[in-house]
Order: sequence, then C-alpha cells, then structure tokens
Amino acid sequence: MSWSGRAMNRTRSHSLQQEARFLRAAAGGQWHVLLHLLDLEQGDLTTDSAAHAFVLAAAARQLECLEQFLAKGMNLQCWGVKKAMVEAAARSSMDVLKLLAQGLAIQRAWGQRLRWLQSASMPGPAAQ
Repeated sequence: MSWSGRAMNRTRSHSLQQEARFLRAAAGGQWHVLLHLLDLEQGDLTTDSAAHAFVLAAAARQLECLEQFLAKGMNLQCWGVKKAMVEAAARSSMDVLKLLAQGLAIQRAWGQRLRWLQSASMPGPAAQ
C-alpha cells in the first residue's frame, strides 16, 4: 500500500474512533466528555454519529452541548437536528426549541448575507 493510502486509512480510522467517542459520551450521559470532544473537534459535524449525539444531547436538555455543536458549525438542516426539534416539540422542551430556532435564524441570516455578497461581487449585465 502506498504512503498516501496508509495516511488515508489512518485518517479514516481516526475519524471512526472520534465518531465512536461522540456516541459513547452522549449515550453514557457523559456531557462533560462530549463538551471536551466538541472543543477539540476540528472537522465537520456532518456524520451520523454527530447527529445521534446531538439528538441525545437535545433529549437530555444539555443546552451547553447543543450550543457547542452549533458553535462548531453543526448543520441545522441535517436529519439529527430535525429529529431533535420534533422530539423537543413533542416533549414541550421550549428551552431546546428556542435554542435551535435561534441557531436556524443565525444560519439563515449568514446564508442570506453570503448570497448577497456573492451576487454583489459578480458583474451584472449592466457592468458588461
């Protein structure tokens, strides 16, 4: 196996280990461990494991964990967030719903601002 193939396997292995750590911490109710893992996280939080951990944190009303997920760039359009919102609504967990709604509003505002900046920087028909 080439050097790049071994490096890719090592990266994939590390990623799988990190996902397993997320799930073990959330499933075991070890919220301080999950916060520590999130603090160290440099990659994206789009994995199924991150989504499952998010759902578990929301179900346990671990607002600090949810805030950390959002601060690290958790995509609020992923299935885990949608499931957490449905479950929070079913349980009338208004604190969780409020946090997620604020996160959605912030992501939408940034998305709109980014689209506006992209359109403003592109030459229009009058500029050509």
